[in-house]
Amino acid sequence: MEDGNEVDVAFVMIVTGDGVVYLKRNEDDDIEPGKWCLPSGHVESGETCKSAAVRELYEETGIKAGPEELEYLTTFPYLLDGTRFRVWLYFVEKDTLGSEDVKIFAEEHSEKKCVGMDALAAMRNLRVDNWDKFTAIDRHIIANYVPEVSSRMKNKENANEMRNLSKAF
Repeated sequence: MEDGNEVDVAFVMIVTGDGVVYLKRNEDDDIEPGKWCLPSGHVESGETCKSAAVRELYEETGIKAGPEELEYLTTFPYLLDGTRFRVWLYFVEKDTLGSEDVKIFAEEHSEKKCVGMDALAAMRNLRVDNWDKFTAIDRHIIANYVPEVSSRMKNKENANEMRNLSKAF
């Protein structure tokens, strides 16, 4: 969906049992070729941002998630190469899945990797050598939203531990 000069794009931060899923763009990609990115893509005409996130997640990783499984994190503007993007960021945890469950499709990506939250936090804090291997939008997401996702995951873990503890008594 486009609004004037803004292009809506949906990004999904999916966390598997092995970490946050990143896909490597093909070298001939029209936007930041060869860089690592979250599953993402344009919101098509008539499509909601959340349904675009669900679709892109499946198209780019083979992982199915219902709209109710995706948590909205934020929307932010991003100017890249003269294009104004409106980025819709969602989060989904699929801790029962591992990196072997993530598919890559050669027409869009050449590799996949799962990066732990601690490693992303280190990248965010240290701006390590690999920092420039991520797309600009992904660097923005890592720098600004990884702490929130990490906190949500810890809160969820704590809530689960409390439930388990209360069941024990």
